[in-house]
Amino acid sequence: MVEQDNDVAGFSNKFNQPLPKADERAAPTFTKAVSAIFVLTVGLFVASRLWHLTTYSLWADEIFSLLAARHNWSGLIAYVAGDIVHPPLFYMLLKLWITIGGESLLWLKLFPFLISVATLFPLFLLCRELKLRPSEMNLALVLIAVNGYLIYFAQELRMYSLLLFLTLCSLWLFVRFFNSPTDAAKRHLMTLFVVHLLLVYTHYYGWLVVGTEFILVLFWRRRKLPLFAISIAVLILCFSPWAYTVAQVAVMKKGLAHKIGWIERPDLYSLLEYYAILNGELIFRFNTHLRFLLFGSPILLWAWPIFSGTRAKDKRRSDTFWLLSLSSFLPIAFAFSVSQVLPQSVWHPRYFIFIAVPYMILVAVAVQRLRPNWVKTAMMLLIVGWAAVAGFKALNGENFSPRFSNHKVEWDALDHQMMQAEVIKDGVVKVYSFDARASIPIQFYLDEAHERRFQVVTVLGGEDKTIIDNNDDHVISGKKFDLSFWDWDYDKESSVLEGEHFWITFYEYQRKEVQRILINKGYEAGEGFKEGPHSYITLAPVWRQRDRNPPGLSFNSPPTSLAFSE
Repeated sequence: MVEQDNDVAGFSNKFNQPLPKADERAAPTFTKAVSAIFVLTVGLFVASRLWHLTTYSLWADEIFSLLAARHNWSGLIAYVAGDIVHPPLFYMLLKLWITIGGESLLWLKLFPFLISVATLFPLFLLCRELKLRPSEMNLALVLIAVNGYLIYFAQELRMYSLLLFLTLCSLWLFVRFFNSPTDAAKRHLMTLFVVHLLLVYTHYYGWLVVGTEFILVLFWRRRKLPLFAISIAVLILCFSPWAYTVAQVAVMKKGLAHKIGWIERPDLYSLLEYYAILNGELIFRFNTHLRFLLFGSPILLWAWPIFSGTRAKDKRRSDTFWLLSLSSFLPIAFAFSVSQVLPQSVWHPRYFIFIAVPYMILVAVAVQRLRPNWVKTAMMLLIVGWAAVAGFKALNGENFSPRFSNHKVEWDALDHQMMQAEVIKDGVVKVYSFDARASIPIQFYLDEAHERRFQVVTVLGGEDKTIIDNNDDHVISGKKFDLSFWDWDYDKESSVLEGEHFWITFYEYQRKEVQRILINKGYEAGEGFKEGPHSYITLAPVWRQRDRNPPGLSFNSPPTSLAFSE
């Protein structure tokens, strides 16, 4: 029997019931038809995350993960602490994974993939604890299975799939904690504490999950608040050694500007953009309005009777609404607010992956509540159709946020083509990059091939340029993952281009500016090589116009006169 609180007044009294059981009846069973849909959807979930799993090589952030895991244990901690941006748990687990199976691309990519597949277990347990109907769970699972944002991070060698997995474990155990009498709640809280500890050592935003759960305790179970508060106090104590270490590094480096200074402060459009990614991105006129009509209106229709107070008949469903709504929107609101006042913004869409699944469950339950049935069926078909088409396009690199899709490049193949084309045997040929995200993987795969003929130069503006060579262990001073390329002054940067022959690499959006720089300085470029789903990246040979075919330089395929046709 679940204990009842009698001392919670005002607003919190409205929600003083055991959390999140959808209705009074027992958890529904699966029929054969519903079970078949569930199995097919799980298959779709797995298949979509296997699609192109090893097609693309590691990009800059993934290379950092691999380089961290190559250190010994003490070196790993120091390396990650020096980076400041993330806690060390993911890198430690990756090191163990590499120890077991090596560093092949398939084995590396299987690590985030398998963690992503593992999220199905806490997802199922959470839905069961919430007493969701099978149709609600299946609809949520479909939206999760085809979402391009979630598929992307299920394949990326970073901590985001682990963050999502641990968040779902936390929410499941949290609901069990709320639905249990005091004695059982203590046992559940001990397990929840372990998950919380893993969560905050995976990503700093794990604290937002803990904070959201604290708010729910504060309003729904005040008698359990002391227990929960003690667990948070112990959690802070356990996290303090890492916090102290990172704080020392931050002070030594005079803040975080050199690490996250590239993150822009969010505006209202940033909020809309993130939920647009969760809903699925399709680009056409009025798509934004239609997207929020489809996905937002069912939530608003569910919220209206709750906020208006006409919800006595649907009490337990409203409790589920609050759990899912706060998990879906409160962390975003907090990060948005603090990003307006902190010296450095802490807003980036990938940081919020932990709210994606609660949001999609919220949408699924809201749609299943629509009446009459024909409206529910029509809305469900429209939402599934939208999400499926958007997911298919995302899998093929279409209509998906460039900040994610332009990382999908076969960098090793690009390097191989350059090495085959460049026949100079002695000396060093420079490779100028107009984006650190390109220079890091290019240099990494040159090193992996033991190629010493090339020196990658990252052009970051004016005199502040970073040169990555083959002997610096990939420690790129101060600008390692600088992405502030939107506001570059190309006239200043063009002064660093020098020599009779070199290579350049650039993203497609930089083509016109690079063309102008080369023409103004009397250079011309060969056809070069392109990579990425839509030829995002170009790697091309360059020489002075008077040295169209300089002595000792040839290419397997003679370059055309200029690689910059419109």
